[in-house]
Amino acid sequence: MAFYDRVFSSELIAVIHAASAQMGPFELTRQLLYFYMSQRGIFDDEMWECVHELSESSFSDANYSDRLDQLYEKYAPEFYSEDRAIDLRKEPERWNEADVAVTVADGLSYGLRDPVRYLPFHICYNAKDYQWGFDQIQETIENLAYASRFQHGLPPELVAEIDAATAKFGPLGFTKKFLFSHLLDHGIRSGEVWDCVAELSESSYRDSSYIGRLERLSEKYDEDYCSGIDYEPEQLKTLVARMSMIDGILRDLGSPIAELPYHACYAMLDSRWDFDKLLEKVKSLE
Repeated sequence: MAFYDRVFSSELIAVIHAASAQMGPFELTRQLLYFYMSQRGIFDDEMWECVHELSESSFSDANYSDRLDQLYEKYAPEFYSEDRAIDLRKEPERWNEADVAVTVADGLSYGLRDPVRYLPFHICYNAKDYQWGFDQIQETIENLAYASRFQHGLPPELVAEIDAATAKFGPLGFTKKFLFSHLLDHGIRSGEVWDCVAELSESSYRDSSYIGRLERLSEKYDEDYCSGIDYEPEQLKTLVARMSMIDGILRDLGSPIAELPYHACYAMLDSRWDFDKLLEKVKSLE
């Protein structure tokens, strides 16, 4: 750790410690590497499996350590050898793949030799390059730690407001008020979608005829959306709102009614109704 004290800023060290305490060193390392590989456009099964299988048991498993060594040895000669090294200018994709593989395998291998609490530090040090500096790594970890607190795809502040509103109105009462608010915001005050929301209840939620209506409407709106018609912006906005509404209810079928408010909010998430807008609307329900 003394080595990282000289290389990492005190702010980055504090962020890693805080995220590791919240998520655990293994989960933080996995999520950090998933993000790193995705950003580099790498979805190789072998690399992803090595990251996916990282755990307290694999941390002390000789077979897992051997797999990391094999991954390193597969790519390292192409990356470091003078006679076999890949030319970045001629084979940029192959060079990128080798670079990421060496980073992942080397970072995890070094991490296995030290106490587990140092694992995220090894990965951060190995992953640093001209594209992903320590400032970007710190920002990524902060975002990962925040995202780990999401529930149902929603940030904790919004979940807390939904909890409070659901306690007040009940899950179905909240969901109907929220969906009506969304329809009104898109200029929809009547019609078949409005009726579907009005009829949403504990019994209709399990009723085959009600579910059939939703499925037929979903198919109808999907066909309209894919028809190739050159819709006016307002027409398209209204069509997408109807699609989101129907699909939001359909997606919940089979789930406990208690989860309906969260899924309904997530289904309405788009460029017009972002998390801030969702939070504002939930707070305004009466």
